[in-house]
Amino acid sequence: MAANNLPSEMTQALHQDLMAIVAEENVILDEENRTLLSHDVFYRPDVIADSVVTPTSTQELADVAAVLQKAGMDMHVRGGGMSYTDAYTPVKSASVLIDMRKMNRIVEINEEDMYVTVETGCTWAELNAELEARNLRTPFWGPLSGLVSTIGGGLSQNNAFFGGSTWGTTSESLIALKVVVADGRVIETGSASTQGGKPFYRYYGPDLTGIFTGDSGAMGIKTEATFRLIRRPAETGFASFEFSTAEHSAAAMSTMSREGLGAELFGFDPGLTAMAMSRGTWSDKVKIVKDLAKAEGSAIAGIKQAAKTAIAGKSIAHRGGYSLHIVCDGRSMDSVNADLDVAREIAARHHGKEIDNSVAKVVRAAPFGPVDSMVGPNGERWVPTHGIVAHSDAPKIWKAMHALFEKHAAEIEAHEVSWGFLTCTMASNGFLIEPVMIWPDELWPMHRHFVRDEHLTGIPTYAANPEAREFVTVMRARLVEIFSDFKAVHFQIGKAYPYREHRKAPTWALVEAIKAHVDPKARINPGCLGLDPEGS
Repeated sequence: MAANNLPSEMTQALHQDLMAIVAEENVILDEENRTLLSHDVFYRPDVIADSVVTPTSTQELADVAAVLQKAGMDMHVRGGGMSYTDAYTPVKSASVLIDMRKMNRIVEINEEDMYVTVETGCTWAELNAELEARNLRTPFWGPLSGLVSTIGGGLSQNNAFFGGSTWGTTSESLIALKVVVADGRVIETGSASTQGGKPFYRYYGPDLTGIFTGDSGAMGIKTEATFRLIRRPAETGFASFEFSTAEHSAAAMSTMSREGLGAELFGFDPGLTAMAMSRGTWSDKVKIVKDLAKAEGSAIAGIKQAAKTAIAGKSIAHRGGYSLHIVCDGRSMDSVNADLDVAREIAARHHGKEIDNSVAKVVRAAPFGPVDSMVGPNGERWVPTHGIVAHSDAPKIWKAMHALFEKHAAEIEAHEVSWGFLTCTMASNGFLIEPVMIWPDELWPMHRHFVRDEHLTGIPTYAANPEAREFVTVMRARLVEIFSDFKAVHFQIGKAYPYREHRKAPTWALVEAIKAHVDPKARINPGCLGLDPEGS
């Protein structure tokens, strides 16, 4: 790691200014913690940030931004840190990491007007627990990593999963934002931008809220977000199916999505199923049993369900099947069962066979589990790549990616790389496909910080494996090329996906113009979206 090369007297003065705003304990200067917070799941910068600042209010953050702007320092904004696309890693040592996790208050739950306002450092799990106690929910209610992932990270990167097959991604449940831009100005959007207005509605004139979503944090630092609320569903039902080919699985999933079936609609190929079934400690299984017992209403039912899950999952992995899982919500079991019956008919039409539904049940019973899956089942390094395509392209892109892995089978074997696919749907018109790779390599500070000790105990450790890591990097680039061939869109753009390269010229000019207005010196998350840092 390169050392900070700022003049020492300037650095000391800046640190004192920051401590005067946020308190001394909220400015982190030690190298160990700066290193931990300066890298993400896959990318490790050549430099580490000069310091880490943890604001506790919008006003503190606005004052910090103004000071950093004056000092000529870049600001890299970090939430839970679950990015794997180089979204917040520093590009030069004259950088400060803004750690949002102490801005985690739930500001207002308005049950009469049906909205919730929350600070963006709050995790999805924290928000969901608070709303569950009131029988409320946001329509989209979090990613699988919601125990750690923050609301602000989800809005900057966009999310898939819980509620996503019905309601779409994070931003589609969003009403209003409070944002600090580079010079410390505070911008509010939606009906909250009206003088004295409530944040109850998103649209009044141009949709300014959308400018700050999916931006990898490059347009401004989101400090408060307001979401729509809905009543929690009264009933939930589950079904799972197995298909012999990826094409049949994709066709069935797309048909179910077009019919508006499923709050969650997701699938695994045999490779990812094998990884999932070999991952997890005995304590994980005990937790699932407890959660299932709560969901099923008795400890005995929960134990039976957990046993079925293990049997069903291992059976799918052994037979080499492609699994598809659907979770349906409704006001009554009659309406839920009606949806499940349509799903069964669609699966049968596409040569699917119904199997035990325990996997779908476990995902809902324990929605925000530990993020141990950021390493492989035997302690390997892990990284996904993903894209969202139109339904008509899903079978074709899956086939093209299979062909890529088969073409490089010898190198995959030589580097001991394992791979698999997760699929899910986004509302009724998006098919997300996520190829995942694991390989033997050293773990970084982030992995050891977030993955539980009991998960790491007793599994192998590996020396640095730059050759395998480089091969995985090349394979990711080729996967992105395939996504580009099919005109896919991406969440978590960061510095990893070719957003700038593929924009039509007038569109890109508008993106640059907006950036120039909110951040004329490109100080916030420089490099994200392909927006060049100043002077590059």
